[in-house]
Amino acid sequence: MKQHAHLLILTIMFLTSCSDDTEVMKQESSPPSLTEKAPTYRTKENAIIEVELFIKNNRNNTRNSSFLNYSINNEIYFYRDTITNQTYPSFYIANAEGGNGYAIVSANLYTTPIIAYSESGNLSLSDTLQYQELSFFFDLVQNYISNNKKYEIEFKEENDDDNSLDTSQTRGRRRPIYIKKPGEWEETERVQPLISVKWGQRSPYNNAAPLIEGQRALTGCVATAIAQVMAYHEKPSGYNGVSYNWSEMKQFPTTPAVAHLFRSIGDLVKMDWGTDTSGAKRKNIPQCFEKMGYRKPNNPQIYSQWDVITSIKAKCPVIICGNSVRKKILGIKYYQNGHAWVSDGYFHRERNVDVYRKGSDKVHHSYTEKEDYLHLNWGWNGNSNGYYLAGIFNGGEGPTFPSTRAAGKGNYPYNVEIIPYINIIK
Repeated sequence: MKQHAHLLILTIMFLTSCSDDTEVMKQESSPPSLTEKAPTYRTKENAIIEVELFIKNNRNNTRNSSFLNYSINNEIYFYRDTITNQTYPSFYIANAEGGNGYAIVSANLYTTPIIAYSESGNLSLSDTLQYQELSFFFDLVQNYISNNKKYEIEFKEENDDDNSLDTSQTRGRRRPIYIKKPGEWEETERVQPLISVKWGQRSPYNNAAPLIEGQRALTGCVATAIAQVMAYHEKPSGYNGVSYNWSEMKQFPTTPAVAHLFRSIGDLVKMDWGTDTSGAKRKNIPQCFEKMGYRKPNNPQIYSQWDVITSIKAKCPVIICGNSVRKKILGIKYYQNGHAWVSDGYFHRERNVDVYRKGSDKVHHSYTEKEDYLHLNWGWNGNSNGYYLAGIFNGGEGPTFPSTRAAGKGNYPYNVEIIPYINIIK
């Protein structure tokens, strides 16, 4: 991946650049047999069942899951436990036949099974060669699963052969085992994706970008994210003497005005143009909107699931930015390998869970499990657009659990920030 050299550390602290060339996620050359795994891990077969259940419970699903076969094959992300020095599966990628969708499934029984779901395309670990942000997202998934595993709750799924231990030892005391009986998931709220366009970084979108050694620079993910938000609001009506016919631009992206829009955005965010990667600082995004006729959004803020959802409910797509590398030089923390994308829809679902003490038919206590999934538009011509678990992007705190166990701090190094409530009212 092309690296841009900068003289000042502060200059590179928050540069958001998107590359089409990065390293593939490395898998262990000899992964362990999944039949010999620790009892807290899902098998590939169980992962497929989780996908089918998710589709069945998804009231917005446009297809009958029985018509599609999902397979995992070798799309398994492994990690090495630094304590045991053992290698375990972290998550699976289940692809539907015929390129009709995919799901990312956690291999850890103690985390939400479905991390991401899409009804179009297939996904592979090798896709990180083309989409750097996907590599970044895989890192986020691994980080989320690792942090949730630190706070495992001593619940045992009823009739779950993978959880065969009946008791555990803590400071010489035997702790009781609890069995949880979850109800059916019920979707309580949904906002369909707001953005209709599926734009990218190459031609025709970069047809007005600077030429570098005879090759057009990429538009950059920052410009693509901004352009797609503007396409939703259909604002401005024009810029620098060029009129924007949004109906035509959204239907025919080869329209020269589309390339003009991308170039104008790139100039306003002070794009660092490149043929492998074009980057811009996220702090320049609000002023770009202001100069193109919008009420100036607030500066980027720490990722808040609540703010993202509230903004989407207000019909305002949200720009999300993150970094996959955190470093320190002379005690100064800075970030590299930045990415920007858009969230423009979501759904919320809940289910009741009754908890029994093993050997008793009396409910010990009950709680409600809640999940939010955000619809993401990555700016890759529609590739990998889909619903992603909102908690993946939480940057400041650990996972949320029932009252039987407090949440804790986790290792969240990715500097995820958002720009919500972008609208045209001045």
